[in-house]
Amino acid sequence: METPQIVFCSENINVIIKNMDTSLIEYLECPICYDFMSGQIMICVKGHSICHECYRRMNEEGRFLCPTCHNGILGNRNITLEKVSSKIKALMEVNNNAVLCKFLII
Repeated sequence: METPQIVFCSENINVIIKNMDTSLIEYLECPICYDFMSGQIMICVKGHSICHECYRRMNEEGRFLCPTCHNGILGNRNITLEKVSSKIKALMEVNNNAVLCKFLII
């Protein structure tokens, strides 16, 4: 059995993006560099996240403490947030690159 696909009209995607709660985007902001976290997102033992680039730089400098709570960062990934981030990033890219097609399949 095939997985059902959701079909969005490009106009509806624009509405979704414009009405998206900005606090959702803020949760995906790295607390160190303030960039939108995408790709690998690392997590501390208390659940705070940082982007992979900042995690890499912290490791090179020998710093292994979360900038938010000062607990350890053990190199674990926040898989759930990575998936949410990729979906939001895809919606943002569709919105920015929308062409005049009748439907967009996501």
